[in-house]
Amino acid sequence: MRSYLDTGLESVRFKDRYGLPFSVALKAHFMRTVAQSNFLKHGRYRLGKEYAEFGRVQFEDTETEMIYLLKSSGAITVEAARQLRFFGRDEFDTSDVTLAIYKFTNEGLDLSVVEARRVPGRKKLVALDEPRKIGTWLFAPDDGAPFDQSYPDSFEELGDIDMDDEGDVGS
Repeated sequence: MRSYLDTGLESVRFKDRYGLPFSVALKAHFMRTVAQSNFLKHGRYRLGKEYAEFGRVQFEDTETEMIYLLKSSGAITVEAARQLRFFGRDEFDTSDVTLAIYKFTNEGLDLSVVEARRVPGRKKLVALDEPRKIGTWLFAPDDGAPFDQSYPDSFEELGDIDMDDEGDVGS
């Protein structure tokens, strides 16, 4: 949540300075970079290095020893449908990673989790099952006034850039 709010503030500063707001790609990359920084500072979590250079956020909860990869809800359904065109459901490998799926709504931030499955022959992770909702964090400060959500949320427009471990784009 803090990464999202920090991205909004920085986007406003950028627009004041340069006359244009952040692009969708820059919003997504900036938000993920702030999230990575926050995980590095937190004692309970350890930032995963496997995807960090590509702007992905993987982290380990050191109390539960669970490993999570953060993904937007907009990319989850599309990725699975695309991969299921090429592979049968039983061809996907298991993974020790859980996908932490975020979605911004008018009310706040929804967070869900689902077991990740590895695409055959690749390191790419997808969700084949229905995510389980963990909760919603409301956009409401202590005074109860709602957070202004009057502008459209374009984080979902970016989707998954489908970058492999070497930084190459492709399927």
